[in-house]
Amino acid sequence: MRQETRARDRRVSRRVAAAIFGATFAVYLRTLAPSITWRNQGADSGDLVTAALTGGVPHPPGYPLYTTLAQFAAAIPIGASAFRVNVLSAGCAALAAVAVFWIARALIFRSTWRVGIAAACAGAFAFSPRLWSQATIAEVYALNALLTAAILGGILFWRESPCARWLAALAFGLGLAHHPTIVLLAPGAMLLLWRRVTWRAGLGALALALAIALALDLTLILRAASDPPINWGDPRTLDRWAWVISGALYRNFIFGVPIADYPARVLFIAQSFLDQFGVLGMGLALFGAFTLARRARRVGLAFGATFLAYGGFTLGYASTDALVYLIPADLVMALWIAVGCGALAEALIPHGRWVALMLGVLISSLPLGNLAGNFAALDLSNDQTAREYGRAVFATLPPDALIVADHDPYVFALGYARYVEQPNSRALIVVPGLLAFDWYRAQLQRQYPAWIFPAWTNNGADDFLAALVRANLARYPLYWAEPDAAMERRLVFQPVGNLNQVVGVRH
Repeated sequence: MRQETRARDRRVSRRVAAAIFGATFAVYLRTLAPSITWRNQGADSGDLVTAALTGGVPHPPGYPLYTTLAQFAAAIPIGASAFRVNVLSAGCAALAAVAVFWIARALIFRSTWRVGIAAACAGAFAFSPRLWSQATIAEVYALNALLTAAILGGILFWRESPCARWLAALAFGLGLAHHPTIVLLAPGAMLLLWRRVTWRAGLGALALALAIALALDLTLILRAASDPPINWGDPRTLDRWAWVISGALYRNFIFGVPIADYPARVLFIAQSFLDQFGVLGMGLALFGAFTLARRARRVGLAFGATFLAYGGFTLGYASTDALVYLIPADLVMALWIAVGCGALAEALIPHGRWVALMLGVLISSLPLGNLAGNFAALDLSNDQTAREYGRAVFATLPPDALIVADHDPYVFALGYARYVEQPNSRALIVVPGLLAFDWYRAQLQRQYPAWIFPAWTNNGADDFLAALVRANLARYPLYWAEPDAAMERRLVFQPVGNLNQVVGVRH
């Protein structure tokens, strides 16, 4: 009888998991951005999509896993190219919600409601604004959430199933090649596996993970060898390859927040967690964290270490999109909420039908509240701003024009318009912030041999650009997306549509 009950429970759970995927994926598709976007910290979407569709290398760490999967997604015969890549994010986020369901189901103690509670908490996570914001755009964080969930699940079930061990190793290897922050899972993983895993099994899994990561990262060399238009770092040499995969360009962001700003930033991060699950969710998460630490001390400590690792990293990371790095911490909170709900159900259900009904309404409000409360703000289905910007520029741009752009939203939107939507254009896009790198200057000269490029001097990008203008102004039309004061002192500009045309040189 017990085996029949377990078999029935597994069948029901599989159907619920399928329903979670179908429901969350449908909502994501309904709110999906139709193309590249500037919303939801998504300015990088233009760079990622363009690199994927042209066989290139996007900004560090190069994202070989994401760009490979994006190329497969782009083969889906629906919508525009960028829309197809956005679908990849929706699928990854929906699968991450399914993984949360299975993990939560296993963590809930003795409650007959565990399937329903796990489903509700998976839904609350799926429709939390942070994950949802990344599920509808071409970005790397939905895939990172899926890999995080796979690693946690694999480690939790390591002793019960050989498949779980290989899942953890595979996901960790893929994660290492996808985003460096996956290493923040290491403290929690070590707490879970310490003295429960033989050295031989542990080293074997680690070796597999490192081999997978290395194999994926080496594909960046093959991508760069074709000299694609998007080729950050041009990683055809070992030193440049290491520069790309290590994310060296952004090292100054790590612990870049002044210590004096930490108190305000702690409050800012705390408020962001409150925005994900509300006061009810926060209270249940605290109760669940306490319950988990009391009933399964090692798991509780591991989850706490994971939460603190991502929170600490975000606290000191000085970038405008730092909060998206908290999605794995949101995942941990969703699991804590599930444990808290399970403990409440265990304690309250025996007290009568009305108590159980009220508890059921309370738990159901978690996903439904997030869905209803966040839908309007996160609906990007009509967002065409970034795409229309690029289209408007190239609709009036003369052949062989040069465009100088130095802010990611403009640079990446123009790159998408130039290399994806206008592949026959001969326009040259120059990014002043990259001119200090020899690989970038060499790349421009290879791809645009007709242009006259001045020699680089230690005087910096402004002198280089001024010399470039003087050398080519009589031969080609030149434009700036957004000239700064230094350039306005050197050059004469005339507004033309969304750009500013160079019409003279100041003496």
